[in-house]
Order: sequence, then structure tokens, then C-alpha cells
Amino acid sequence: MLDLMSYLNSEKVKAYALKNHTEVVQTWGCKEYYKISLLSGRGVIHYDSRCYEVNGSTLLLSKPGNPCTWKLAASKEPLFTTLFTADFLDGSCFHGVAESEFLQSQQAPVFGLEPKQTKFIASVFRKMMEEQNSLYRYKSELLQNHICLLLHAALRMQPAIPCLEPHAWAITSSAQLVAFVEMQFPPMATLVHYN
Repeated sequence: MLDLMSYLNSEKVKAYALKNHTEVVQTWGCKEYYKISLLSGRGVIHYDSRCYEVNGSTLLLSKPGNPCTWKLAASKEPLFTTLFTADFLDGSCFHGVAESEFLQSQQAPVFGLEPKQTKFIASVFRKMMEEQNSLYRYKSELLQNHICLLLHAALRMQPAIPCLEPHAWAITSSAQLVAFVEMQFPPMATLVHYN
């Protein structure tokens, strides 16, 4: 993880893939980075205060400071992620995207994908992974363009609907916390006084 952080500090962007996962639990602790992920499989995504059940390919966009975890069952498809800094967004292709819903709103950007969309988005990630290792003079600008393609693809889609509304998620989380505390500290028996 330290190598990834030092790479991001120098290059400002990193794309990578996880292949042949049997069970994946991913928690993003890098709260200072933007993240775009292509996830495949059946599972649950927790984004900020919302929960999303997913089945198939999903595009997930995360902003710095937004807690996001996900757990997926086994899948033969690789998972792709790119992380990038706010400084990396300063490129000219980001001017229109910077005012988009992704960067400005609190709407959770989780998008279910059709097979054709999945193929396109996976190809963009593969190109990014290939390009980041090249010696091409304008590599940074090309990587910015690839990220813009991913963001524009997301902007054209409708976001997924949470499986629990935020207030229901809070109630569920509170109930789970109370149950956990009761297990750890059982209520004391009521004393009965006989006169």
C-alpha cells in the first residue's frame, strides 16, 4: 500500500486490476483520492450512508472523504480501479466534468452496467494500465482523457437505487449496535425484594 501512495504522490494517477478474486472485501482508506472502479459479481456496496445490492457489472465513483466499502462474491471477471488526486483534475478536459453531478452533488454514483457498457469501460481501464507504464511524452494528458471518458460514460447513466433509504440504514445500523452492546453487556437481572 505504501508503494501505491508514493506512486500516487509522484504520478497523481494509478490504475490497476484485481484478477480471479474468490471473495473480495475492499475498504478504501485513501480518503484524499478520487476513485473509479469497475466491479463484477454479486454483492453489497456501502457508500456514505446508503447500501446498494449489486449483481453483475457495476461502475462505482467515489470522492475524497466519502466512506465506501464493498463485498463481492467470486467472479471470473477482473475488478478495475483507478485512483487520482484533485490536482490531476486540473486538465482542460475536466472543465465541463468538474461542474457535473459527480463532483458537486451528494448523489451516490453507483451504476449498473449492460454487457456492452462493461466491455467499453473495461477497455478504457486496460488502456490506462498500459499507458501508465509507457514513456509517452503526453502520458498524463492521455490518462486524463481516459478518466474523462469514464466520467462521461457515468454521467450518461442513471444511478442505482439504494436498497435501504438513508434513514432506514441509520435505523438498521443503530439496531445492530444496540444488539452488539447487549451481547457484550447483558442487562442485569431485576432484583426482587420480599417484605
